[in-house]
Amino acid sequence: MTLPLRKYHAVIWRILAVLLPVIFCLAIMSRPEYFSAYDNKVNSFSFEVTKLTNTTGQLTVNLTSPLRSPSCLVYISSHLKKILVGKIDHQGAYQFTIPVEGDQAIIVLYDPIQKKEITRAVLTYNKE
Repeated sequence: MTLPLRKYHAVIWRILAVLLPVIFCLAIMSRPEYFSAYDNKVNSFSFEVTKLTNTTGQLTVNLTSPLRSPSCLVYISSHLKKILVGKIDHQGAYQFTIPVEGDQAIIVLYDPIQKKEITRAVLTYNKE
């Protein structure tokens, strides 16, 4: 390597040694804020349970804004057991057939990846 190239090489490495950490720190500071999957507004979900027969009902889950969780499972819960009803992927209306026991249901939306409950609702059955 000739002497002028050696000087350029040394200058460029010194500039990069200072510039790259500065760019990295600026990139870290300018990241968008992290939003938790669990700060969904309560009014972004609406639940309705309609009794179909004496033993089955229809659960309708309306999701008005997108979830911030990559996966969401819907459970119906009673005092003794928890039954998996289905999965919610994206915004929209979902209908599930559920077993009917008593006159109330506890609906739980759960994130299996983070192992956290997203929301919970206690519902009474509409007799239609």
